[in-house]
Amino acid sequence: MIKAILWDCDNTIIKTAELHFAKHVAVLKRYGIDLDKRFKPTIYSNNSFQNWEILSKAFEIDSTQDQYIADIDAWYHDNIHTLQIRDGVEDVLKAAKAKGIKQAIVSNGRAESVMAGIKAKGLLDYFDMILTRNDYKERKPHPEPYLSALKKLELNASETLAIEDDPKGAQSSIAATIPTVHYRFTEDMPAIKGAIYDCYSGEDFKKFMESRING
Repeated sequence: MIKAILWDCDNTIIKTAELHFAKHVAVLKRYGIDLDKRFKPTIYSNNSFQNWEILSKAFEIDSTQDQYIADIDAWYHDNIHTLQIRDGVEDVLKAAKAKGIKQAIVSNGRAESVMAGIKAKGLLDYFDMILTRNDYKERKPHPEPYLSALKKLELNASETLAIEDDPKGAQSSIAATIPTVHYRFTEDMPAIKGAIYDCYSGEDFKKFMESRING
């Protein structure tokens, strides 16, 4: 039986992509800027500091980095009640906790954003450890985030299972030699080479994970 499950957070546990994009749209409108939907993939794949660098080069934003990030954080918190947990996730969290399996979050996101979502959806008690971009130098797809988690949990990669929604995250856990489940965020997302299981359906995800939890 596995000893720990290492979860990505954004769009693996909670659907955050739309809200993260919407916060930039809302705040940029204050400066007379209409953010094109073509920026969605960029916003989705980067954190707030990186997105500030990208957006401030693309547009003339009459703000400082600190103020802009404070503004998008405030908007995000005001609308955080709209977030939804992905299908099957809470059932898997409950099943793992009942078996005494440790659970950790390994995220590229900032602590403020990750903790806000987890607390808002009432999921905090499921996790023994939460790691965010504050806890390591390198970001996914570099393996450091997952290697850091293994070190802190004092476990070997073979004793754990990682769950990721996108290629960068899966590349990170696979590079750390952790068996990885690719729970695709979009149906048309290509399968990840090296993942032990790939799915889009919440029911398929739940069945596979319960087989590993109870195996």
